[in-house]
Amino acid sequence: MEISVVGFGPGDSSLLTQSAVEAINSADIIVGTRHQLDLISNPDAERFELSPHNKTLERVIIGLELGKYNGRVVFLSEGDPGIMSVAPTLIGKFGQDVRIVPGISLVQMAFARLGL
Repeated sequence: MEISVVGFGPGDSSLLTQSAVEAINSADIIVGTRHQLDLISNPDAERFELSPHNKTLERVIIGLELGKYNGRVVFLSEGDPGIMSVAPTLIGKFGQDVRIVPGISLVQMAFARLGL
């Protein structure tokens, strides 16, 4: 099993890094919001939709702990995957083997749009 937290950037699939696209395209399982899942193109991956009103994240983590899910698992994270994301939780449960794939942060996009 390979677990990655992929920076999805500011919510625009055209702003994904090449590493993010490769991780998403090679994933067997993708966990993200409905908006994120709608923007990606990996029709073969099993998808789990996160929302504030469901326990999907907890169910996926328990499934990973129990060995229910195998292969490459990608958790999509808006903005920087190291800030306000599931990365610390996953690293706490699965150790340093969790791969972090950075994306374009909201701050970078804001500065670019302002021409700074």
